[in-house]
Amino acid sequence: MDLVKPKNLTEAMELSQMLATATVIPKEYQNNPANVFVALQAGLGLGLGVWQSMQSISIINGKPTIWGDTVLGLVRKDKRCLAVEETVKKIDDDKDIVATCRVKRQQEDGIEVIERTFKWTDAVRAGLTGRGPWKQYPERMLKMRARGFALRDAFPDVLNGLITSEEADDYNNSGPSLKQSIEMKNANATGRDTQSIVDKLKSNKIEYIGLDGVVTEYETLSDFGNFCLIQVNQIVEAENIDDAEKLRCLQEFESKNLGNIMALEKANPTLHDEIVSGKGRYEA
Repeated sequence: MDLVKPKNLTEAMELSQMLATATVIPKEYQNNPANVFVALQAGLGLGLGVWQSMQSISIINGKPTIWGDTVLGLVRKDKRCLAVEETVKKIDDDKDIVATCRVKRQQEDGIEVIERTFKWTDAVRAGLTGRGPWKQYPERMLKMRARGFALRDAFPDVLNGLITSEEADDYNNSGPSLKQSIEMKNANATGRDTQSIVDKLKSNKIEYIGLDGVVTEYETLSDFGNFCLIQVNQIVEAENIDDAEKLRCLQEFESKNLGNIMALEKANPTLHDEIVSGKGRYEA
């Protein structure tokens, strides 16, 4: 049986103080009643009990997040969820792996189907594959990322804007900054000038990867950059999402297109700075 839920702010604060003294809760909450309070509020807002909240909500980068298995449980519990289908398979003659999450939701005017994918090449592009979990459990990590995208898009009203802890942890440990990545790339370009890399990118099709996974090709980096700027401005100016969700979208946009954004800094610094400044508006 779960603990009795607090009925008011005073009870919530007292419960947070008590739970913070426990040693059977995650270390991030031990001796930290403020974080306990945040986790309780986030979890209770999702319909979780006190103990479920402590085990299912994780504070990453100062923001509450929710573990992927709990996300799936909350969505499946909702009567409007008709199905959640997840697959992980090899593609392109076994050279790539793709995880797919397909969600069916009952709407007033019919059934809505939302499908999201995340591939190993996406993880490589985002600089995730060198991390422990991605090395040890690559298929599960791909599955969690596809699940997070699909369920958040299909049931934002159920998840209250929280992203999965697995995804947030990837952002938290995503490695070097954009500037550091450029410097590393320059240092590793043995015997080659960085400008030659940019010229090569200019001469080929430049791929823009949208938040929905759709790929659009452009002839030049400038065309790519101008389109990126439009997308960034649309996210920044959106009135139907809060700042936390805007930051998440901008982070995802950057991770999906990191390579070409890096190249754009050399080819068109002004345009590059306009694009990356969008994310800076929402970062602490």
